[in-house]
Amino acid sequence: RSQEADEELVQALGSEDEIVREAALERLRECTPRRRLASAHRLLEQARAADLDRRFLVASLQAFESCPGAPAVESLLSLLKEMQDDDFAAAWIVGALGRLGKGEHQDLLTAHGFLWVPPGEFLFGESSLEPEQRLRRTEGFYLARHPVTNEAYARFLAATGRSAPAHWPGGKDDELPADHPVHGVSWHDAEAYCKWLGRRLPTEHEWEKAARGVDGRTYPWGSQFDPDRCNTAESGLGATTPVTRYPDGASPFGCLDMVGNVWEYTASPFVAEEASSEIRPRGAYQRRVIRGGSFVEDKRFGRCASRVEDNPLYELGPIGFRCAL
Repeated sequence: RSQEADEELVQALGSEDEIVREAALERLRECTPRRRLASAHRLLEQARAADLDRRFLVASLQAFESCPGAPAVESLLSLLKEMQDDDFAAAWIVGALGRLGKGEHQDLLTAHGFLWVPPGEFLFGESSLEPEQRLRRTEGFYLARHPVTNEAYARFLAATGRSAPAHWPGGKDDELPADHPVHGVSWHDAEAYCKWLGRRLPTEHEWEKAARGVDGRTYPWGSQFDPDRCNTAESGLGATTPVTRYPDGASPFGCLDMVGNVWEYTASPFVAEEASSEIRPRGAYQRRVIRGGSFVEDKRFGRCASRVEDNPLYELGPIGFRCAL
């Protein structure tokens, strides 16, 4: 009977129904580590038997992620070597490793474009406030080095059939610069992209800490604005630029394009008086915080503390996003 129950759980984890999968994952987390690991390997077998079916592959990686200890980490590292040429699989495996061992695989995550922001306090918000009013704390997290590019977003559209941004010629990215940040997407599009790769949007507390470090600086590089370090209106370019164009504009943690180029969605709902550290969805219309300014706005909006609200259904304008783990 126990064997039948295990097989039933494995099938539920690989179900096409998202609600069934989520319920099965909760059941799995209540199982012993040994049973969780066995389920992960069984799902991986099914994925391989179905030519690396993505549904079973993701289910197996989620099962591995639920297992504490070295055996799961060793399995994930082995899988990464095996599947390093599969961008989708590698993204999920790297994400699982990042979440499973917070801060323990920094070199590997960095090689895959994610930078570690350690836990602790930082100065948040406008510099006009007293320091004690501005102290906030985050847990440790990983943030993508740069915003999601047109090329990366095009792979998502090809895999999911989701509609392309309205400004893409013929709904394709053929005529767009591959290494520029995608924009003209809604908050829900950004959320869907992150979920597709097992990632998430950062909260605005996380975004700001990654942008300015812990000392409350005005811009990622320091206290004085420098038009040669970012793509705001002062650059005079009037368009997006490659996400790696401004290495001298990197934040203290190494994140690029935290100022200018495109605004960036966060997971946080907009609260007028201050940021919300708790994500409280209130339906599809809950307005969200966007950060960082863009090539359209001047340096006033490019400050690390600048925050604006946006309709999550809005698909126009220079708004993009980056992923967190």
